[in-house]
Amino acid sequence: MINDELNELGRFEGNVSKVISFYLNIDGALFPRHQDLEPDLNAQLRKVEKDYLKENHIGAEEKRSVAIDLERIDQYVRFELDRDDRRGLAIFASADQGLWQVVTLPVRLPNLVVVDNQPYTTTLTSVIEQYDFYCTVVVDRRKARIFSVYMGEIEESFGLFEDNVPDQVKSGDWASLRQTKIAHHIEDHLAKHLKRVSNKMLAYYKARRFNHLLIGGSKEVIPKFKEVLHPYLKERIAGEFIAEPDTSINSILLKSNECEKHYEFEREKELIRRVVGEENNGKKAVTGLDNTIQAIERGQANEVLLPQSAEIGGYHCHEGHFISEKDVRRCPICKRGLQSKKDVVSEVMRLASAKNVKIRFLKYHESIGDNQQIGALLRYAA
Repeated sequence: MINDELNELGRFEGNVSKVISFYLNIDGALFPRHQDLEPDLNAQLRKVEKDYLKENHIGAEEKRSVAIDLERIDQYVRFELDRDDRRGLAIFASADQGLWQVVTLPVRLPNLVVVDNQPYTTTLTSVIEQYDFYCTVVVDRRKARIFSVYMGEIEESFGLFEDNVPDQVKSGDWASLRQTKIAHHIEDHLAKHLKRVSNKMLAYYKARRFNHLLIGGSKEVIPKFKEVLHPYLKERIAGEFIAEPDTSINSILLKSNECEKHYEFEREKELIRRVVGEENNGKKAVTGLDNTIQAIERGQANEVLLPQSAEIGGYHCHEGHFISEKDVRRCPICKRGLQSKKDVVSEVMRLASAKNVKIRFLKYHESIGDNQQIGALLRYAA
């Protein structure tokens, strides 16, 4: 469904009237009460009022249209928004053009507001692209359940039950030789059951192309199951946890999310380590606002790294020609005075989008290297 909404926004044909693209983190874990959203909501609305509505070079009709949309967004978030289990909100609004599109996600979105002639969907697309598709399988000696896990939500895909797998033999029940034969028989049936599950998993992977595999089971079964997995599946293992197939789906989701968070945290840490290492060696990475902006402008940046919670102060040109962490007074392109902003993240993101530079939001780290809020991997060394 989210892809349908993105496609619809992509087909939107803007005109001179402005579109407000409004993003807000509405995570109930951070904002338990609805009124807890108001400080961030107010801050976002004030950004537009300060950066747009109070500017003399903007016409009265444009200001009127934007003011109407701001009021509608304010009323919606305060009185109409039903968060339920949603954690991210995006609104695209233009009263003059009949646009009102609300998108909610089960994952966080960074706070951001952009006023432009077209819907600004780069943030939404970037966040969605960075959530991989996980497959969770929970298996024991008789049963297996397979789930798809995406963006913090879980759906059961199918299950398997093998009623011919005998229970484990108990020591002392028979003579030693008899026990050995029974044990071999049991292990043979278990191996066939696990192989059958593995084959079903391989078929499921070919059909769905999940990115990562999480395995739940007992300490005894998990290693045996991993042994029979196809190499395609083995290389996608991202974590494992103790559980039984009869475990509730909510518990399985919780355990899956814990594994995913640990896996993604380590991947982000490795990415940050790579950026810092490349920068220190004078090769293919930079950190800091000015260095990152210069890399984007030169067409050198391949991927910008930006913590979801980033707030970067700086200066920018009204026409979008220039962004800097230093006050150089006038834009070197149009010679107009620069505007000071507490947060220039939206300007950086628009510049990166215009230059076709990918943005990677860091979900679990708040800084890059020496407490920097932004960095970039480069296509080639400076």
